[in-house]
Amino acid sequence: MKVAITIYPDPGSEGALGRCFTAMANAHEFQQKGDEVIVIFGGTGVRWPAVLSSSEHPAHDLYTAIKPIVKGACSSCSVVFGAEKSVQDAGIDLIGGISVPNGAGSGLPSMRKLISEGYTILNY
Repeated sequence: MKVAITIYPDPGSEGALGRCFTAMANAHEFQQKGDEVIVIFGGTGVRWPAVLSSSEHPAHDLYTAIKPIVKGACSSCSVVFGAEKSVQDAGIDLIGGISVPNGAGSGLPSMRKLISEGYTILNY
């Protein structure tokens, strides 16, 4: 099974934490079962790696467990939402593929490409 999990909500609310935590827990399950799974942070969700990198965060241990399967964070989103440096400082790659007219970063990850490679996409 091939699964790509995308995390979009902006940190800062319990609802957003719930979605991010659930996404990571599902990623962890796929990882533990030996499935091919990747995690991508997109939209304002590109702010999560910096937040989750803190050992004080309640989801830090789960984030640490899934970090090897984090493919990256949307490059353009990281630029637009002011998270480019914090994403890089957290050791997460900036990924693109779809060029966007504003020219920010190297674009957005291509969901079309992932689907063509056989991934099922789960958006959180």
